[in-house]
Amino acid sequence: MKKIIILMAILMMFSAMPMAFAAGDGGSVHGGIEVEEFEPLVFQCGGRVILDDDVQPGRITGEGDVMAERNQQYLFDGERYQVDVLVFDKNKIESDDVELILEGERRTFSSCVAVCRDIANREITTYTTEETCIANGVCLASSTYQNQQACISAGGTWVDGVCLAPSFTNRDSCLAATGVWVLNTWTPACIDTPEEIFTPSPINCIPSTSTSVTGCNIRIDEEAITTFDAKTMKRYTCFIDILDSERMYGLHWLKVRATSGFSGEEGEYAEIARWFINPTISLSVDGDLDFSDARPGTASYRTVLLENTAEGGVLLDMFITGKDWPAVTDGAELGRCLLVDANGANHVPTTYVNYLPLGAFRYYAENGAFSTRDDAGTEGGLFGPYNPGFDRDSDPEGYVNINKQLNAGFEEAMFDDAEIIQANQLGPYYMANILYPNSAGMSVTFKLTLPEPCYGEYDSPSDGSIFFWAEAI
Repeated sequence: MKKIIILMAILMMFSAMPMAFAAGDGGSVHGGIEVEEFEPLVFQCGGRVILDDDVQPGRITGEGDVMAERNQQYLFDGERYQVDVLVFDKNKIESDDVELILEGERRTFSSCVAVCRDIANREITTYTTEETCIANGVCLASSTYQNQQACISAGGTWVDGVCLAPSFTNRDSCLAATGVWVLNTWTPACIDTPEEIFTPSPINCIPSTSTSVTGCNIRIDEEAITTFDAKTMKRYTCFIDILDSERMYGLHWLKVRATSGFSGEEGEYAEIARWFINPTISLSVDGDLDFSDARPGTASYRTVLLENTAEGGVLLDMFITGKDWPAVTDGAELGRCLLVDANGANHVPTTYVNYLPLGAFRYYAENGAFSTRDDAGTEGGLFGPYNPGFDRDSDPEGYVNINKQLNAGFEEAMFDDAEIIQANQLGPYYMANILYPNSAGMSVTFKLTLPEPCYGEYDSPSDGSIFFWAEAI
């Protein structure tokens, strides 16, 4: 009975409270979602190499070989720059365009032509030579006419603040009219022309099947990514083949750029680098081999200085060859000397010739801490020997004999045979033989030990008698 009473009390309490019921009402939330237009990220994954060509191979590299010897930032015609990259795009990786960019540093060149101008800076086309230009002039009206109105009222011509009297066409008539005769000037007119910048074809990045992220150092802010995801990543091998200097020349920045086909956003990798494309190879030779009053049986000395004046920091590997010096007519008789061999020793049997043998010359060279006193005396290498009958040696003073020039031009057979200094060898190169740009140069002192007997005059042929060869490394 007690339980029933309690229940009835609860029901009565609820029935006394006001009641509210839902009528089926509701609501919604509106909004939108905008996906970030992701800028593609480009990461260099190593594999950046320079590949040799078949035009002028190096000491140890040929067509398609990696040029391990290239230590400076320059590229020549036919060589290839190649790099492996990974592109990361959270939007739509399959639509990205990837290209290796050759971005030149634009320069301006001035082309100047001299023209004839008068006191009013007008070009006078009547006179096309400096002589006729400066022999003529114009009449400057009296200083009384200081404004345009006064000048024109007096029959003058007002040109850029100057009152001219064109009716007086020669000096005498001008002076008689109290004018001032002013001669023309021959001055240059220059036009500035911007350098054309070559842009390679964008089809130079080939998709790769690689899924490795090793060496790519992929990061998004602080997050390091170590796993390849084909939905957002793609590997490429990018390259550019260097064309001739007419189409590719000068300082350029090499970079890889990815452009999103979805948003148009662009991204480049951080490791951009500047390269000199097709630098000009130049060697300066300061001095001569003018041996005056050389005495038979004695030694005479002359020094020349070799300097690397090439562009782009090009390193030069140096070589030397020579020829006999022909006699020139001394009155009715040609000069004649005792024949010596390539080492300077008297020929057996005794022979006289109408030329000064190359074997009478030796040279001493210094470059940095090394000289020909340290010469290795190597003959013949991978491509040689250049001259099978030549025996390279140095005398007690460190003077080396000279290899005879056999053909026109530089040859690969000169490697390990005709270097100027064969010292401090590192791999295939003699480091003492490398001529650096902007250095003090390589000094070469020639010693002429004139055979005895000998008389007459001797001169180098039109193409020279001592040849210096510079091979870009």
